[in-house]
Amino acid sequence: MVALRRFVLFCLLCLMAGLAGYGFWAIQSGAILALWQGATDQAPQPAPASAGQTRPASAPEAIPPLRIAVMFPGPTDPLRAREAAFSEMLIQLTRRFDLLAVHGFRGPGRGPFLPLLEAVGAADKEVNYLAYVPVRESTVRQFPVIFYRADRLVLDRKRSGPVDDTAKVFRWTPVVVSFAARQPPLANAFTFTAVVARVDPLRVHEELGLLAELLRTVAYQQAPEDDILLLAHLEADEDTVGRSLPDYVPAVTGIPNSAGGTRLASNILFHPVATCEFTGRSGVLTLDEILPPGSGTSPPNVHFLPVWAEFTATESPADRWTKSFSRLSAFLAWDN
Repeated sequence: MVALRRFVLFCLLCLMAGLAGYGFWAIQSGAILALWQGATDQAPQPAPASAGQTRPASAPEAIPPLRIAVMFPGPTDPLRAREAAFSEMLIQLTRRFDLLAVHGFRGPGRGPFLPLLEAVGAADKEVNYLAYVPVRESTVRQFPVIFYRADRLVLDRKRSGPVDDTAKVFRWTPVVVSFAARQPPLANAFTFTAVVARVDPLRVHEELGLLAELLRTVAYQQAPEDDILLLAHLEADEDTVGRSLPDYVPAVTGIPNSAGGTRLASNILFHPVATCEFTGRSGVLTLDEILPPGSGTSPPNVHFLPVWAEFTATESPADRWTKSFSRLSAFLAWDN
């Protein structure tokens, strides 16, 4: 009899704990507020005083998706940066994409590239750029430049910057940048962190392994942000990338982006469960699409074409669940 009472008490406690957990979830997720608002919306509303003077409310305009791209046109020295065709290509690309990561700038700081960067900004006042190198320095090195549209994206400067690579394990230091879509309300805006990286072609397997560790570290440090994108020139085929980064999927498959059309070396990767905002639209932009024939500017000589993908500007409802468990999963992955 005592055992039966204990069992019944245990069941009651489990039921109360379950109800409490459901109530907490309903409050946190906004379900109760949604039900209350639905009941309010269904309440009878007074008729307008004069139906002839009223107009139906226009439907809100759909927010266009975010277009993100990555490109390695080849080593870009100050001499190449002064070419009109190269400058026009970047201007056209920044008009097409909301976020564009360009690898391969090579010089003693960003000073020699300021005329190019200012020309891109002058062509469209909404285009900003990020180049995490000094204006002048004695060492010649390669670095990426990230262009983004301020009318479409909000930069989180506190969570952005070059990776702390004091041990110099990467040949080219990756950059981490965090953004939120500007147009939706902040509570519903798509937020993401992009890791911009370029792999050394002489150490592909080693640096792909380092990238896998870096992505786990970024996911842990950026939690509860769970949308981590990799904008990279990988110098590897899809099978090699899939084995080295098994938790991430490429936005583009089966389409070469090398100028000769022989291989796919650049890509945008994301976690398929966490990043539900991917629309399924992606591809490789050709030079004729960037600078169509008859535009008056001959296309520049590039090594690899831009790879692009689209993501919704609003957060997916599924992210309410994935964000809830992102900190725990990131910790477990990082700890292992």
